[in-house]
Amino acid sequence: PVAVYNSTLGDYDWEVTDFKGVPQSDLIIYELLIRDFTGTEGQSRGNGTIAGVLSKLDYLEELGVNAIELLPIMEFNGNNSWGYNTNFYFAPDKAYGTPDDYRLLIDEIHKRGMAVILDIVFNQSDGLHPWYMMYDIADNPFYNGTAPHAYSVLNDWNQDNPLVQRQWKDALVYWMKEYKVDGFRFDLVKGLGDNDSYGAKYNATTNTWSSVTDAKTNAYNASRVARMKELHAAMKAYKPDAYFINENLAGAKEENEMAADGETNWANINEASCQFAMGYSSNSSLNRFYAPLDSRTWGSTVSYAESHDEERMAFKNAAYGVDGVKLPEESDLTITENSLLRLGQLAVQMLLTPGPKMVWQFGELGNGQT
Repeated sequence: PVAVYNSTLGDYDWEVTDFKGVPQSDLIIYELLIRDFTGTEGQSRGNGTIAGVLSKLDYLEELGVNAIELLPIMEFNGNNSWGYNTNFYFAPDKAYGTPDDYRLLIDEIHKRGMAVILDIVFNQSDGLHPWYMMYDIADNPFYNGTAPHAYSVLNDWNQDNPLVQRQWKDALVYWMKEYKVDGFRFDLVKGLGDNDSYGAKYNATTNTWSSVTDAKTNAYNASRVARMKELHAAMKAYKPDAYFINENLAGAKEENEMAADGETNWANINEASCQFAMGYSSNSSLNRFYAPLDSRTWGSTVSYAESHDEERMAFKNAAYGVDGVKLPEESDLTITENSLLRLGQLAVQMLLTPGPKMVWQFGELGNGQT
């Protein structure tokens, strides 16, 4: 890694300087991974670029979405990634283009009346962050040796450290100021609570936590509510109408308290959606697309049938659907007409239900590949 000082680095000539998106409750979001959205035609090389996305913006505008949510673009380890292994929070990754390429992309998205939301990862980082490399993990004031919550993947940030929180607030304002993004989707909010809020036991000698369970992590956590409210306040001080989306997937009490602060929360309706699309009944209801029928505040849930975290619905239709929906053995097709019809019926029910919604890239095409 190198650091470069360039006093003219941010001197981009923006064409859209006063973009105003739709109200948060009216968002129709297209979740997009630059790596896979475009690339070598017919091959899964993961070599998509900003230039490729630019070539498809008219298509996205015609599709009718009013916001594009980019999977993490902050500098990540390697050049082939979904971006959740962030190293540097103030640098766009080089794999997709230059800083001005990112600015051009956002400018062009705004010109078409669509907002830009960035997925951002504040629960973990990869191993090249300077604060991780400065200390042995047992003595690191910025990281936990192991996480106090149940969903740790990489290096768990110590959310109790005030400099870590300063970093988050500065990063949010930086991307809104320097790249004119319109809001953020916060990854794994369940991991953003205070260390002692999960009922785990701390070993100061090793800087590790034990007695960590799913049940404790999933329980109501007032410190998560307070943390997201604090981050929201930092955003609103710069951009009062910035979009704020939590991937919390917690209980109604916690998420309704977040909603009272003007935040939205992801609502995963995948199980019921898959069962409907495959042609089966389900114990889970599509009514959850409408926040009040899911015990949530009106307009406070970004509900979706599939996201980057789930198997493609079209794949499950082809493999496991009822007769007439699934693909017959030795078929030359990739999807049946009935499968497409059921996916279309599901999309209608989702999109015509009041409140913000999200489509995972290529879901509109009945894509059946993971």
